[in-house]
Amino acid sequence: APPAASLSREVLKWIQGLDLSYSVRNPKRDLSNGFLIAEIFSRYFPEVSMHSYENGTRLEIKNRNWEQLFKFFVKRGLPFRKVDFDGVIHLEDGAAVGFVSKLYTFLTKRPAVVSVKMTGLPYDPAELGEVAQIETMPNAPPPKTPEVQQSPDDDFDPYKMLQSRRANAGRGQQTTVSQSMEVTPLEIAEVRVKPLQKNVAHLRAQRDFQQQSAEVRSRAATSASARGKSQAGAESIAPSTPGGFSGVVKPVGDILKSLIAPVLGENQEVMAVLRGDDPDRDLLGAFLENTRNQVVPEAVASQVLETIAGRAGLLVNTCIQSPTEFWKCWTSFMPLVADCQEQSPVFESTCFFLRRLGERMRESASAHAQQLFLDVALPSLALILQESAGKREPLCDIIYAFTMDYTAQHLHVLRTIKEHIPKLPAYICCLSYLASLEGPSNLGDDNMLDLYLYYALIALSHTQPKVRVAGLAILQQCAALSPDAVSRGVGSSTMGRVVPPHQTVAQLAPVICSFKSDPWWEMNAHVLLLVSTLVRQLAEWRRWEDVMTEASEMDDEGGTAEHSTTLSVAQSVGEGSAAEGKARAPTSAMEDTFLNTIADVFRPSANQHVKQVGLVCVAPILSHHPGLIGPYLNVLLSQPSHLRMRLLQPMEQKPDGEEAAPNRIVYVFGSSSRYYEERCICDLWPAVEVARVFVGSLQALAPSRFEAEHVETLSALIRSPTSNVGQHQDVWIDVFDKVKAYVFVAFVDSQLHTAAAELVQSFLLSPVPEVASHCLGASQKTLVQTLRLFYSNADRQMVSEADLVNFLKLLRGANENARAALDAVISQFRIAHAAEYERSMLRNI
Repeated sequence: APPAASLSREVLKWIQGLDLSYSVRNPKRDLSNGFLIAEIFSRYFPEVSMHSYENGTRLEIKNRNWEQLFKFFVKRGLPFRKVDFDGVIHLEDGAAVGFVSKLYTFLTKRPAVVSVKMTGLPYDPAELGEVAQIETMPNAPPPKTPEVQQSPDDDFDPYKMLQSRRANAGRGQQTTVSQSMEVTPLEIAEVRVKPLQKNVAHLRAQRDFQQQSAEVRSRAATSASARGKSQAGAESIAPSTPGGFSGVVKPVGDILKSLIAPVLGENQEVMAVLRGDDPDRDLLGAFLENTRNQVVPEAVASQVLETIAGRAGLLVNTCIQSPTEFWKCWTSFMPLVADCQEQSPVFESTCFFLRRLGERMRESASAHAQQLFLDVALPSLALILQESAGKREPLCDIIYAFTMDYTAQHLHVLRTIKEHIPKLPAYICCLSYLASLEGPSNLGDDNMLDLYLYYALIALSHTQPKVRVAGLAILQQCAALSPDAVSRGVGSSTMGRVVPPHQTVAQLAPVICSFKSDPWWEMNAHVLLLVSTLVRQLAEWRRWEDVMTEASEMDDEGGTAEHSTTLSVAQSVGEGSAAEGKARAPTSAMEDTFLNTIADVFRPSANQHVKQVGLVCVAPILSHHPGLIGPYLNVLLSQPSHLRMRLLQPMEQKPDGEEAAPNRIVYVFGSSSRYYEERCICDLWPAVEVARVFVGSLQALAPSRFEAEHVETLSALIRSPTSNVGQHQDVWIDVFDKVKAYVFVAFVDSQLHTAAAELVQSFLLSPVPEVASHCLGASQKTLVQTLRLFYSNADRQMVSEADLVNFLKLLRGANENARAALDAVISQFRIAHAAEYERSMLRNI
């Protein structure tokens, strides 16, 4: 065999001058995983972030590192192909030396001399040609690479579209290369690593084997924690507790027993079952075992678990100082997570406890809490995440409860989850839940955003509908980033120009809108969610750019420094959009495409769950697109009363005055169904414009009478926070004049009386004096006719006379204007219909 190639002296001096994390002693071994190659590129291209790469010997780590490098090569137009580094990955002789020599020539523009003939990949310095020119800069200048141009006739490529988010970044100062050091190439015997194959069965099967595996993991975690290091991400963070966690801590079992004993002691029947014939039986173990076997009533079990959650802070010191105790605590409750149904109150209470424990541990020692979770808890949790789709959302909440709230740490946790969940569909579904938990500062980071967009693009082309739904959910979270969040990302990034995330997602319009014909209702629901978010963001960004334009004018006239700073951010966002050739020109066409998609999916004949989702997500964009109000009202009126009233009822207020969180509902119980938010649409829609269209449609249809949906909708409109009766009193007076006949007929209907009475009260007793005065005067004649209808022998079922008279008394006693108006109505009725008046209870008023 020919001799192995070694790096030349010039190349070695160049590498040592870059001050890498590790020295290159054996190129074949040290460079195979691509970590040091990425670090070399990071010296010349600041956009290469080392926290995206991992230093390891497993083949999957090598492939992942080189895959990221190859994406960088393609984006920057660098002359490195897969064939150049394939041999480096697989430890072929001469491949690493050939690649580094080619890299040296490319970056320094100096030819590299190889000490012996290489038997690996061929290297020809002339191959570089004129691919790149090196700018003249001090020390080690980075190469200036040509921008990749894409013809408008090229085929649609999601990867290229994703990479077009970033423009060329600035270049940083490079480390000086020493020219005086003499290095003798070292030859070290190659270390051969035998790949390991790991196959883990389902959590429910082979219980004994998994318990043994958990013990092994706990011992490994204990030894790892005792070393006093935490490697949660790119930065090395020391644990909050000193030394090797020496000292004595109270066992977690004793703490839990002291918490559950008083609660269980209140239920002697349950206590008798747990104790059985042995009064010394372990109370904690008996409770957990019988709860898992559904012997303990769910109400009692939930009460116990919520009590533990409320006192989770008592467990923090023990779990932080003793990884073994944390393992005991975690493995005690994991059977409940694995065996209980996702709709079970016991499962919800268990997840609530674990989430509270994670939050308290993170508050106490964030770095150590995260590392403990990754080493001890995540392996068992990943099995459930992979196999139980319905449990993923609450379990993802637990993951981020233990995770440090830094972007680098979130990226590290996402990579670790990927290692434990090899099935791509399950991992993408988990990402769709984790994306909703990312704060704007995290999701606005370019690396984080690229990760989510990358997997969302993969999901859209997947064969499983639930994976495509997960992709749409990820895109919705990315598109929902506000201008302020993107502005903060621009200010902290190494790149000064960026395409707004909603524009990146909007470029997928043909793919997104093609899903509107999917037969699955949940796909249609997520298409509505995503498209309405994009329409709202397009309008919000236009408004934000208008504000920035106004700030620009003020700045030109001598505005403040704050205006100038805000303007620079706005200009960087706007210029980045123009640089990609997707500026404001196509916005109208995009909106037309999205509005047509909404019209196709959001219609009265659609699935009622799709309509319920659409009523919430379309309401905020009605003010920007009034043409949607008519179809919106048609869908609202077509919904069943119980579903419609869930959206028309105002949100409950907390005791401290804050508004309660939106209702989160699963419309169809099953492993693939997701939670959807239901909130009061009265807070979202433009009530005045909707009322105008509502009255106009009534006049066009000319129904004989009001139905329940009409009364409920009109009542919700006038009490909406956006009704602004005082500012738009002319509009509401016009509305009353056009609907008063329908309202008073509904007022005496037995089925509609309660809702119609509230509506009458809203108009006649309006807090705006002009509206109340007009409605009282305009309603007198109509009210007389209504009383005649009530006391006639009509076929329509009427409300009881007692209820009618009681309401008129209430109305009459409200104020002097109402008293005078009601007295006039009764007087007119007595004169015009004396016989009916004599046999009525109106005389008592």
